[in-house]
Amino acid sequence: MAISAYISLRLFVLIREDGVAGVSGWACEMKSHILNITNQRHNTQTQGNRSDSNESAVVVHEPEARSPEYNDENDDVKVQG
Repeated sequence: MAISAYISLRLFVLIREDGVAGVSGWACEMKSHILNITNQRHNTQTQGNRSDSNESAVVVHEPEARSPEYNDENDDVKVQG
């Protein structure tokens, strides 16, 4: 009952502040609350299935990308003197 009162009051406040656009804001806000609750439940359920052992670790190393101006042919250092 308290949840429905909060949802209704929030809708009323947003409509009063933003007019018709408040309904869209309210819908987005409610959607994010619902998704957040769903994700928290999913994470809690799957947390027990995770492995913390070092045997299942995967390390990915990606070399840094070189800039387009870099050219292997120009690696020689020229010294004038």
